[in-house]
Amino acid sequence: MIAQIYKKNTMRLKRTFIFILLFSLNCAIQPTVDKKVVKTIRVGIVTDISRTEFQAGDDFDVYTYDGTLLMTGQTGDQCTIQVISGTAATMVYRLVAKSTPDEREAAGYAAELQSKGLPVAIKTTRQRMLYKGEIGDYNMSHVCINKEFKEQNAAEEYRRTISSLVYTKISPFMLDYPKGTVQLTNLRNNEKVESSYYLRIVGNVIVIESKSGQGFHFENEGKRTYHGDINYVIDRNGKITIINEISMDDYLCSVVSAEMNPKFPLQALKAQAVTARSYTLSHLGKQHPLDPFDVCDDVHCQVFAGSSRITADVVTAVRETEGEVLTNDGEICETFYCGVCGGHTEHNENVWQGTPRRYLRGVFDLPSNNVQVSENYLIEEDHVEKWVSNEPRVYCNLNLIECPPYLEYTKKYFRWTVEYSQSEIKRIVEKKTGKSLGQISDIIPLERGISGRLNKIRINGTKQNLIVDKELEIRRVLSDSYLYSSCFIVEKEAISNNIPQKFKIIGAGWGHGVGMCQTGAAVMAIRGASYNTILAHYYRESKLTRMY
Repeated sequence: MIAQIYKKNTMRLKRTFIFILLFSLNCAIQPTVDKKVVKTIRVGIVTDISRTEFQAGDDFDVYTYDGTLLMTGQTGDQCTIQVISGTAATMVYRLVAKSTPDEREAAGYAAELQSKGLPVAIKTTRQRMLYKGEIGDYNMSHVCINKEFKEQNAAEEYRRTISSLVYTKISPFMLDYPKGTVQLTNLRNNEKVESSYYLRIVGNVIVIESKSGQGFHFENEGKRTYHGDINYVIDRNGKITIINEISMDDYLCSVVSAEMNPKFPLQALKAQAVTARSYTLSHLGKQHPLDPFDVCDDVHCQVFAGSSRITADVVTAVRETEGEVLTNDGEICETFYCGVCGGHTEHNENVWQGTPRRYLRGVFDLPSNNVQVSENYLIEEDHVEKWVSNEPRVYCNLNLIECPPYLEYTKKYFRWTVEYSQSEIKRIVEKKTGKSLGQISDIIPLERGISGRLNKIRINGTKQNLIVDKELEIRRVLSDSYLYSSCFIVEKEAISNNIPQKFKIIGAGWGHGVGMCQTGAAVMAIRGASYNTILAHYYRESKLTRMY
């Protein structure tokens, strides 16, 4: 027993020494955080798997949910994790009109919908979120249409029938909880341990196979290094989800270095740190209410790639903006951002249905006193054609500056062209929509946002026509991966019997275009702008606020 205690204390001292060493080498930050602000965040890094493995870069301990020690491992150990007898939760889908932790607000809105003749029910769930300046587990009241669906498609069909009366989102609800046992096997000595529902790995360095950007042109996967605790949890599908539980600032360091080139100027990195912090806090509890984590590690939330890309400048950017967020009317802003806006950012409601945000208004990517055209200039088709076929004098046009090497990769996104043969475009549309349109005769713009991005198109075929709406869906349907953006025009060539044999899509920008343009932010920083000036340019009605 004494030997075991000595070994355990020695491991603890060793782990503490290594942590201090890493702190010094990487300028890691451990700020004193106000008790009302989240100290740790749970990041879902791999989901819905039956079996996985990890390699330990340090000595580690394995615990159950209640803190019982099951195993002690060594540096270099290779371990497998698998689920035994996993049982999925029973799920239904509901149409949610409003979600709020305020019961009175929910009751009032429910009464309003009932006055319109809609059947309404209030369902309550428990979830982690930011509420009145404090992050914790709260009861969330969901004002739902009083109808349950076993399939999401059925819910979507019903949602369309009532869309003129109320805007709703389709949300899954669990009727019971998943079950299962997590088993860990240390391949060094074949030692096995098991725990119901949950296993926690406590160690400084864990290497896991993971991926990000799935479905996009920048998709990548490989082994990544993670610091902090690693949790293996039975998810709602009765499989394993891997969660990295770390401090908020360590999380932000990884996000900044993954979402923005860590070689960007410090002021741009600081602007990214503030937007990443604001986005995280404003979205807690909204993106993954039924998952056992707060945020995922991919573009659905923000890209999180462990600790491998973090640089001293990134850590400085997070440290020097400690606790800073953007606010509007006392609420933390939902600070979306994109890689290259193409010269004009977009209104949030034109990309995602919902309430227009005053701080997410589309703006030209240049000083306001240099704008020479009307605010709605890019809604007109002839103006968009001139816009994408030329290179306006905007921040993210890198041909206007002596482009540093770390920005070269973004040049291809400012203006781009994709060409398809008739057979290629026909194949892609059929693959992405599951519909046979025949030969494609035209792609017609129907609605554009303020940045020129398309919100709705019609694809004409010799068999049938198809309406495609929403910015991301348009990008998905017209590409094997995704088009860089939906700000584009279409040119038809080699027309035979009224059927083009070639389509040329000429576009501008990379991403949805809402909020900060990261390339524009870098150029503003190169020209001497501070991070607060950058933020004020892209989020016009926001206020920089120190939350902790």
